[in-house]
Amino acid sequence: MLAGYAYTEKMHWRHLGNIRANKPSAAEWLDQLPKQKWVQCFDEGKRWGHMTTNLSESVNSMFKNTRHLPVSSLVEETYFKTAQLFANRGRQTQAMINSGSQYSEVVFDAINSGQQESNTHIVNEFDRHNHTFIITETQSPLETPRPPGRFRVMLQS
Repeated sequence: MLAGYAYTEKMHWRHLGNIRANKPSAAEWLDQLPKQKWVQCFDEGKRWGHMTTNLSESVNSMFKNTRHLPVSSLVEETYFKTAQLFANRGRQTQAMINSGSQYSEVVFDAINSGQQESNTHIVNEFDRHNHTFIITETQSPLETPRPPGRFRVMLQS
């Protein structure tokens, strides 16, 4: 696993330690990059567990063993792999619905995480007319070494 794909900070630091031990110059270069831009556990949930938004990268990884095929075989393989993907996802979704789940596991985990984090926030003011809240953190988030903050949240732009 690469350091950027780490789901936890502990995993990230372990992988970065391996990079530092084997290729110090690479680790120095990585240290210059903002971690939230390339490390999954530091992305603040913005990518929902996805490391790429490039569709061609996703498709290429799905067909990495078919590039040598003639065009007609490649089209056929594309059809069957896509059909298989839709069937598998359909079964997963149907099982989730049958079990009474309202959200996917990823979304459910994000909701739970948000609820846990919200325990450290207090709504100080609420302007119903402008849909604006003033929120104060009661403690600093564990991910960043900064003091608790005060934020203005506007629900309408």
